[in-house]
Amino acid sequence: MEKTRRGFLKAVGVTLIGSGAMISGLGRGQAQAKPILVGCPVPRASAYGQNGERGMILAAEEINAAGGVKLGGTQRPLKLEIIDTRDEEPGVPTSEVLLAIEKLILQKKSDVIVGGPCMSECGLAAIDL
Repeated sequence: MEKTRRGFLKAVGVTLIGSGAMISGLGRGQAQAKPILVGCPVPRASAYGQNGERGMILAAEEINAAGGVKLGGTQRPLKLEIIDTRDEEPGVPTSEVLLAIEKLILQKKSDVIVGGPCMSECGLAAIDL
């Protein structure tokens, strides 16, 4: 059940990033505006997190190569801010996982968060953030 949920959340995240490729225009030659900062909390200690990170990087590269995301009539590139949540490492408390996500929100000023913790207790606690 948990693997199915994680797979679904991963698919949703990749779809959200990938949808930018469909709505992007042909503005390759235009000067680009401020990038959309995408916060990516991933557990780098697991294959799930490593593969998710690679997928996000690949999606962002493809979207940016196609001209970025058209938002309000302006082509904007994606910029990923990837942070290790460490939630798949033994003994890491939920509070540390939440601090990583809070850092993306408060310090890095992410416009959107894609991905998240894998452990259900961390994922549920992160919803309020």
